Amino acid sequence: MKSEIRRKKIASLVLGIYFSQITFAAQHPASNLKSTRLGILPMGEMSESAGRAYALAAKRIQRWLENLDAVHAFAEPLASHGNRDPLFREASEKRLSVLSSRLWAASENSEGFADIGLEFRKLRSKLSLADFGPVIQKSLLAEASFAWAKGDKSRSAELVKKAVLINPKGRADLSGFETFESKDDADGESSVEISHHAFEASISAAESQIRRACVIQVSVAERSASIFANGVALGAGRVFRLPLGGRYHLRAESEGARSENILVECSRPAIKAASLVLKKETKRERSLAQLSRSHSVESLFLVEPDGDNFRLFLYTPGVSVDEIKLNSPWRVAELLNSPNSDSVPIATDAFLDLLGQHQSSRLSYLETPSPDRVALQQKMSLEAPSDSRWYNNWKFWAITGGVVGAAVITYLATRPTTVKSTQTGIAVTIH
Repeated sequence: MKSEIRRKKIASLVLGIYFSQITFAAQHPASNLKSTRLGILPMGEMSESAGRAYALAAKRIQRWLENLDAVHAFAEPLASHGNRDPLFREASEKRLSVLSSRLWAASENSEGFADIGLEFRKLRSKLSLADFGPVIQKSLLAEASFAWAKGDKSRSAELVKKAVLINPKGRADLSGFETFESKDDADGESSVEISHHAFEASISAAESQIRRACVIQVSVAERSASIFANGVALGAGRVFRLPLGGRYHLRAESEGARSENILVECSRPAIKAASLVLKKETKRERSLAQLSRSHSVESLFLVEPDGDNFRLFLYTPGVSVDEIKLNSPWRVAELLNSPNSDSVPIATDAFLDLLGQHQSSRLSYLETPSPDRVALQQKMSLEAPSDSRWYNNWKFWAITGGVVGAAVITYLATRPTTVKSTQTGIAVTIH
């Protein structure tokens, strides 16, 4: 009788432990998230006071990330040696591309530009036409599409013409923009698609009016050098017809060498000459993706000064650059006046949603084969944080608990009642 009671107590204890593990997992679904490595990086030019405030902000962000219950985060402030401008321009380019795609999509319901308009135009002003012509053109086309959807045809036409003139071939590149989707009308054709086709027709009309009567003869010693105008590749030719009314920054590139940019203005029909001299390139600055890879971090937490405040962005290679929502402005003065505080004004739920989106998109990005991505996956696997090991995985212990519990219950239930119970201990040693 006593042995029967003891068996029931042991079985009840094992089941209690097992179901408590399952309950914990259900109440803490983030425990199922893999560990995330993040780098913290300053962006853009900072004043002396902003530089001191950034050092405090980086430490606060690091502690905040690593104390988040919902994410197993490992954060590392990255040293910012040398010139940060190339990284800042790259981040601005990627951010402008993201906003252009969103504005293009917002044209579907004629909403959204008020929220991103100021940042949109500010980003465009930071990028030089010489190097970022294609992304600037797409931003103009996105804005033109939005103006068209709002019914401002004259503004749209003005932006389309400006965009078309950026391209030395007098063309508008719409690749990368998603096609609108909406419900079909009575005739079976989407009303949004009709509007979209009409806008594209306005682009074709603008392209047909372009006169390529500005002839440029380029001289460069290296035969295999390629010519670029406003960042658009023109190939290995030496004579080009450029659109009238445009301004074109010409340069030549070959393996390991690059020329300075020469500005050519095509205000009227003419034949002009441009001489480009190749110079051996110094070692190029690392890109954001290369920086992420070299530090084995999956995403970068970018901190950018904006007047007297800091703005925060999340960058993930191959995914996006998105602004991190703040509950209130993060002022430089507040950081300097409260150096021992740990508070951050980051909207936690919004950040977790954003991080989850980046993680999901990053997995899709890494599934596409490429040498760089395979190398990144291998490096991340080799340097994964210790929390990813089997003995720190709640799934392992939940399953093990279930198996052991079931085995103990089965064993106890099938033992003859005449057999005496003995206390059993299980010891697990981790080396």
